[in-house]
Amino acid sequence: MTRPVSETKAELPPRLPVGTRVEVLTRSRSAWVRGFEVTGSTDDGYFLRRTSDLADLPLAFPWSRVRTEADSTIPIAAHTLLTPLATAISALESLTTDWRDYGDDDRVAVLAIVERQIRRTYAALEYMARGMPEQALAVSAAE
Repeated sequence: MTRPVSETKAELPPRLPVGTRVEVLTRSRSAWVRGFEVTGSTDDGYFLRRTSDLADLPLAFPWSRVRTEADSTIPIAAHTLLTPLATAISALESLTTDWRDYGDDDRVAVLAIVERQIRRTYAALEYMARGMPEQALAVSAAE
């Protein structure tokens, strides 16, 4: 069987260590399902064990259908960041579009909303950055 160019051996992702807890993308529901761990790997994918009954699954799962459980936090983090940013963008668009219709007090109120939402986003990012090496934080602050 010939592999598509995007899955050549040189482009395979780094292999997850045995014992790593993962999620599997199901074919039937196209949903990520938790409750598996890596028992081995090949050039074609991972061998997995179901953690609920410790049953080893007989076939290797393709790389593209396996992700670490930690990756499932990305949608939650994205939502946490997108909500205040969407509010800030909406407020700025309103202020920009209708600048002349706003009085000074209204402009200050809209800018206060923007500031509050940006501070929420900053706080979420600061929380997510906890535990990063000091060197990584220093580099990002310098940029």
